[in-house]
Amino acid sequence: MDLLEGASLGDIDDTLPPHVAIRYLDYCLDALGAAHDAGIVHRDIKPDNILLTLQGNIKLLDVGIATLREHIAGITVVTKEGYVMGTPGYMAPEQARGHWDQVDRQSDIWALGATFSSCCRERQFTPPRPPTRPSGSPWWWRPDR
Repeated sequence: MDLLEGASLGDIDDTLPPHVAIRYLDYCLDALGAAHDAGIVHRDIKPDNILLTLQGNIKLLDVGIATLREHIAGITVVTKEGYVMGTPGYMAPEQARGHWDQVDRQSDIWALGATFSSCCRERQFTPPRPPTRPSGSPWWWRPDR
């Protein structure tokens, strides 16, 4: 096991300038691509799990809830349906709902987008939610009217 020295994206108090964020994002996409090609889905991409080393490299950390995709690994990995694992502010919708049969490399890409959105905006990414119809309003009610 390597000793890695540096700081996570979560440790950075300031927002990332766009040109820096894009460079880091590119490195993360390369690392995720290699993991996905090996059949690994990380399932917990977030700022605290992206390390900027003292040498200027990017490392993805904490693969504790990662899973091997069964069609590549030749084994069956079962996460009980409805159980939620990961960090809520960065999870793709299918992961947040506990639909593990739908969690795949695209879920990691969603989390990476949420991660970099939060690093560039000084706050955690919150996916938009459709407004709920107020009680007693007509069936055709829309929030923009």
